Amino acid sequence: MRPASVCLCLLLLLCAAVPARAAQPNPAQSARPGAVQSAFVVILDATAGYARLEAAKPVLNAVVRDLPENAQAALYLYPQPSQVACLPVRELVPLGPLNKLDFMRAVSSLATPDGKPAPVLDLEAATKRILSVRSPVTAVFLSTGLDTCGEDPGPVVSLLKALGLPFTLRIVGYQVTSGQAAVLDNMAGLSGGTYESASNGADLARALRRAFRVENLLVRATRLGAPLDAVIEVRPAQAAPGTAPLATGRTGPSGLGGLFLPVGRYEVTVMDPSAPGRIRAVFQDVAVTVERIAVREAAFGGAEIRVAATKNGKPLDALVEIAAEGGSGVRIQGQSGSPPAPFLVPPGIYSIRATDPQNPRRPPSVLPSVAVRSGVTTTVPVSFDEGWISVRALVDGLPGNVLVEVYSPGEKEPLATGMSGAENPVAFPVLPGVYDVKIIDLPTKKSATRRNVSVMPGQTTVLSDFIAPSRGK
Repeated sequence: MRPASVCLCLLLLLCAAVPARAAQPNPAQSARPGAVQSAFVVILDATAGYARLEAAKPVLNAVVRDLPENAQAALYLYPQPSQVACLPVRELVPLGPLNKLDFMRAVSSLATPDGKPAPVLDLEAATKRILSVRSPVTAVFLSTGLDTCGEDPGPVVSLLKALGLPFTLRIVGYQVTSGQAAVLDNMAGLSGGTYESASNGADLARALRRAFRVENLLVRATRLGAPLDAVIEVRPAQAAPGTAPLATGRTGPSGLGGLFLPVGRYEVTVMDPSAPGRIRAVFQDVAVTVERIAVREAAFGGAEIRVAATKNGKPLDALVEIAAEGGSGVRIQGQSGSPPAPFLVPPGIYSIRATDPQNPRRPPSVLPSVAVRSGVTTTVPVSFDEGWISVRALVDGLPGNVLVEVYSPGEKEPLATGMSGAENPVAFPVLPGVYDVKIIDLPTKKSATRRNVSVMPGQTTVLSDFIAPSRGK
């Protein structure tokens, strides 16, 4: 490796990055979060030999495969020196729009994709354009060792930083010695970049992904087939309700957004910000690994579900969760709204779960196997009608505090339970129907039961003459 030559090579790459991007401006791309803002320059160092570089090729290609589709990229090679001299740097892929197949072909063969002789970089000419560079570039330098063709890189790197050149150098040392790693780490530190060692293929994959900051979670969002600028929130898998997101982003006008996450399992929420009812798609247990980018698609549209929730004859803004049957793992969540809000989903078979936000203890209403057809609005009525049971018990002829338990006839587990006070009797919400009501005098553990208590929608059944067993003397 020739450290000073590396820095001079960077000068040319940095200068070349400006016209390459200026030729194809894309304001929408540069404005959206997660969009590619700089070019990637890959520099392969074979000065210590090709054996270890051969082992690194498939790992590097796996990372290149997951680079953003709109990336700019270049590939350069420092050849192994001959017996009498160090060889000049070869340009295998010039900086420009990334063609992944050509780039990976060049990595595999260490030659130009078309097989033509690789041009030699004119490093002296590159230094003459140093002051014209004002656009950021990330250079990833993969080194497999050191040779003796160099000089101290410190003065050159310090000069680049002093001149304000917008570059970031990320160095990865693959199976290098501790002494070699110290030199590489020093070079990265002088440039304000990073250095990381890798001893095997798995370590190398992680190091390269961190160096490239590859988006290992990709989210595509559409509404009625058109790109949707959706909001992305990422939480730990099986996070408790109300957990703050670990990472956020947007898909932007193109409907495609990405995030870089540590390896792990996550819950990914994609929200349609313009839809009523806070409509969102939730992907559970999304695995992020070093081997492959995780891709999820939130397709809002093609078919429409509306949940018409009512409670005692009045509209209710219920909490709704729509899950595609068949194990896809995607769930659409939101609020039913009044009038009912549209849940835009692909055609299919869904299970619909609605919850009364006014009574979180009430079991949700579940409607399985709801068929939804393309271009058709499917309206699902859900009733949350309820009544109340109010108990004012008498203990030894006086109003007293008792434990109340409400049962469905024949059931052993109460539907509702709680203390009912002498001065402020509690009203227990239940579905319309017939119930058994049990009161327990806690000091004596004595109880009494009133059976076949009828409850009507929207009405309170008051048990004011409920007499508990006498406590005695």
